[in-house]
Amino acid sequence: MKIRIIDRQRHEPSGRFVTVIAIFLFTFAMTSPGFAQDKSDDILLLSVGESSGLYSDVAVHLQGLLAGVDGYRNAKVDILQESRIESLADGFYDQNSEDVGFRAKVAEGYKNVILIPTINTTPTGTIEYREFNGGPTNVYDEAPLDNKYFAPEVFYEGATQLSNLILNAGSTPKILLPNNVDQQVSDYGSVMKRVANGVGLDLIPGAQAVQATGTISNAEEQFLYASSIFTQVTGLNASSSTYTPAGISSGNAAALGNTAQATIDTQRATQQYSTSYAEEGAVVYRNLDVATAPFNDVVRYAYKGSSTHDWTRDALNKIIDSNPATSAAFRKLGTRNGESIGTRYWHPDDTDPSDAQNQLGKLNNDADQRAFMYVSGSWLGADAQEVIDLNQANMVPMAFDWIKSFAIDSVSGTASTLDALDYHSSSELYFNYAERGWKLIPLTIGMGRLNEAMPDFVASDDGLHMSDPLVYMNAYMMLSSALGTEFPFPDEITAADIHRGSYTTEQIRMAALMGHDLIKELANLSETGDFVPDSDLLITTDQFVAAQIGEQYSFQLFASGGDSAYAWETISDAGLPDGLTLSSEGLLSGTVMDDFGNWNVAVQVTDGTGAFKKAGFKLMAVAVPEPTTGAFVLLAAVGFVVRRSRRRADRFA
Repeated sequence: MKIRIIDRQRHEPSGRFVTVIAIFLFTFAMTSPGFAQDKSDDILLLSVGESSGLYSDVAVHLQGLLAGVDGYRNAKVDILQESRIESLADGFYDQNSEDVGFRAKVAEGYKNVILIPTINTTPTGTIEYREFNGGPTNVYDEAPLDNKYFAPEVFYEGATQLSNLILNAGSTPKILLPNNVDQQVSDYGSVMKRVANGVGLDLIPGAQAVQATGTISNAEEQFLYASSIFTQVTGLNASSSTYTPAGISSGNAAALGNTAQATIDTQRATQQYSTSYAEEGAVVYRNLDVATAPFNDVVRYAYKGSSTHDWTRDALNKIIDSNPATSAAFRKLGTRNGESIGTRYWHPDDTDPSDAQNQLGKLNNDADQRAFMYVSGSWLGADAQEVIDLNQANMVPMAFDWIKSFAIDSVSGTASTLDALDYHSSSELYFNYAERGWKLIPLTIGMGRLNEAMPDFVASDDGLHMSDPLVYMNAYMMLSSALGTEFPFPDEITAADIHRGSYTTEQIRMAALMGHDLIKELANLSETGDFVPDSDLLITTDQFVAAQIGEQYSFQLFASGGDSAYAWETISDAGLPDGLTLSSEGLLSGTVMDDFGNWNVAVQVTDGTGAFKKAGFKLMAVAVPEPTTGAFVLLAAVGFVVRRSRRRADRFA
């Protein structure tokens, strides 16, 4: 009778019993491999540097838009914003306290990771340098412009290195182009498109959407960015979402969504550039035309600095003189008769030719020789600019991107390397490029790559002087930049050629050749080192179909745009699971024999023009469904209990 009462009261199984079963099923799913901490539908926004705090509301709006459409309601939007990380490159290379965890965060397996460039405010005033007890230096004084700027080369490096991590995590990186109110979009929009194409990523044209809208409020701009991201990652118009942003009318929100959609469509079909970046950028990989300038034997290497620069001079001479095929016409960055122009400071007001430390006197005495003025990162600025201005006809200024933080913090070894990789200290170099038109030797970025490739690398063993891999990388980058080619490297580096540290000839050679490749990349903002044409190429596949273990698998990847002569390849470090292959036509096929759970796959498609795009995916291995195993047994048991309970209830009624 007790059972009858319970059954008559419910006429179905106990609610507590069903709840327990539901909790068990949920727990089973969430603790199974491939389900716990799953971010495969989520989006991460990455914003660092002084503009990092501008995108919090973008994340809020994007979350609302996704929650307002079917198929994306469970997607979560995260944002990593850290002003102490100076740039995305800084976050990748530098592992100081504020940077720790940065790499791991971007590799958590998000569906999409949105990279946002840092917009810097033009610096003003002076910098207090403590190197050799030096006083304030007018690094930024008398700058010709006063606006905001960004360093495309630094952003390229961050996008290149981070995209590899992101893709290997099965995620797809994309770039959001934010608006810069102090410059027209044309000033840097095409440059950012070069970066996106050179790394193989989609560019989300937020800046162009803002420009197309006209005068809008900050809240509307944030929603417009969110709408642009939403459309790019879902293919849907933001007006299709039920989300209504606070403070913006539904009609205005719909109009902004339409603007975002129209801008993406328009920009995808608009050619942003058609020429090489080499002549426009901070880094060049070409003949600097010294052959047409009057000179005798060699172009002078004028520099300010200490023994580090002397060693660079020695390395230049070693590389040039050890090549028997080198003619005088190719000695574009050597020294004449062993003489160099070197001193601790620039003295633009001192024009006495008899003064051994006088730069102008030496240059004026050799007016028939073009000079490459090489400026250390520690003492650049208006003083050096005055020297350049007085000798512009026979001078090509090149800024030495060598970080001053060694001397400032008096650290050495590993600590000095980490300290030097803080890109805050190099921002003035890119400021001087942007404002004054200097050309750069990007040694800081080269140092970051060396630190990744050479386990025993230290940037400085005394907290002041460069180690030899950097010395030879620096010299070789100067040659590469000036000649636009890979220069023959000496076969023998003797003990007399090594000044700091214990490195092998092969390590020195590796550092030098790495410098050449870096110069070539940055000159074109392209990881291939070659010009990448603007293109509307787009990977349209959104996700992979799961592969059943032991069954034949076949899945076709799709792309649109470009010239349709597509060639597909796998680019993830782990490759493909055993049993699967990807054809150049984009067919993923084979038979999966192992239960690998989730496998991260990164692919690249390249068209006949050389344009390419990348995307990351997750491939899941699943067992062939068997109703008598696993969760199916539990579900069948629940069904049996329900049916039996109902029959019993009918019998006792």
